[in-house]
Formats: sequence, C-alpha cells, structure tokens
Amino acid sequence: MSSESLLSRTGKIIADIQSLRCFAGEPGDFWRRFLELAGALTLARESLLVVRRADGDPWAATASWPSGAPPDASLVAAIAASAEEAHERQVSI
Repeated sequence: MSSESLLSRTGKIIADIQSLRCFAGEPGDFWRRFLELAGALTLARESLLVVRRADGDPWAATASWPSGAPPDASLVAAIAASAEEAHERQVSI
C-alpha cells in the first residue's frame, strides 16, 4: 500500500470516528461501530469493550467487533486484567 493511499485510508477512518460524536442511535450500535473503526485504524483482527458496573464487580465484554463474533475468553481475561491494573493506578494517583 502506498503512503498516499495509507494516508487517505487513515484520514477516512478518522473522519468516520469523528462523525460518531453526532451518533444518535442505540449505545450498543455506537460501541460496535466505534470498535469496528478502531479495529480498522489499528489493523486489528478483533476489538472489544470491557466494563464493570461497580468497584468489585468483574470486568465483562459488552461489545465486540467483528459484530456477532463472541470474544475469546482468554482475550477478555487479559484485557480485563489490564483494565483492572489501569483502574487501580488511576484511583491511587
């Protein structure tokens, strides 16, 4: 891929991400689209969103891309561990 086409592709993805600021649909649809675009931007094969409802609750995947593909349990566990570590560092600052 030429650097010009790479810049063009990247610019379009970034514009699509910016357009999500005006997204008016359901939250689940927003996150699936965001994950799709983030995956395209980073050339990822898969992306997912992990959240937890309250401190002490387990982290859980709430959205994934490609749509409909259940995330691999080991990937969820690894991302959940990273999320927990990041959360702990932020809280203790």
